[in-house]
Amino acid sequence: MVLERAAYLGDSQQHGIQEGDRYQAVWCCKSAENVWQEDEEPPCQVCPNNLTLSERNLAAVQAFRDLDTTGRDLGFDIGFLREEAIDCYLRRNQTNTPEVYSALVTIDREVTSHRKKENERKRDLQKKKSSTARPTPKPRRKR
Repeated sequence: MVLERAAYLGDSQQHGIQEGDRYQAVWCCKSAENVWQEDEEPPCQVCPNNLTLSERNLAAVQAFRDLDTTGRDLGFDIGFLREEAIDCYLRRNQTNTPEVYSALVTIDREVTSHRKKENERKRDLQKKKSSTARPTPKPRRKR
């Protein structure tokens, strides 16, 4: 999850949070793991998970979540969402507008680009590990 690497956006002295501290799900009221009682106020004003999406962006995010697993051609590498899958999904959910389409495609391009970079980074690490690993000696023949 992206939030695991996110940081708090400001200080909350009441909660002991300083700007730049790593996000913790137990401090977020939107998490099932949160520790807040009904009478306590969580640190929403500095939480990186405190987003309010516009109707257009919410429709695009929901479409992306669904299409991310069903609307891709998975070959040798990560591919973009198929156009016919996007069109079918948006029509079915009656959200086929240029704005939602544009937001969905932007999300897909960014996420796919990030995933490709992560895969390349992992492959490079694997290559470095395999090239620096000690070769195993060949077994000696018994005479």
